[in-house]
Amino acid sequence: MLPLVEKVEADRILQAGEAIILGALERKESRGAHVRLDYEDTNERQVSYTFRWNDRRQWEI
Repeated sequence: MLPLVEKVEADRILQAGEAIILGALERKESRGAHVRLDYEDTNERQVSYTFRWNDRRQWEI
């Protein structure tokens, strides 16, 4: 594989991981594999989040 392609793929994997971590930190409930000891219940009002990669190359929730 070309070095540039590998770098782009690694970059995308890191971005996806960052989105997962941010979602887990923002979640104020336990859901599926994301179990929080400080928020043990499921909140049906928090079913989904929308992530957006902004112009500053940062995730927004």
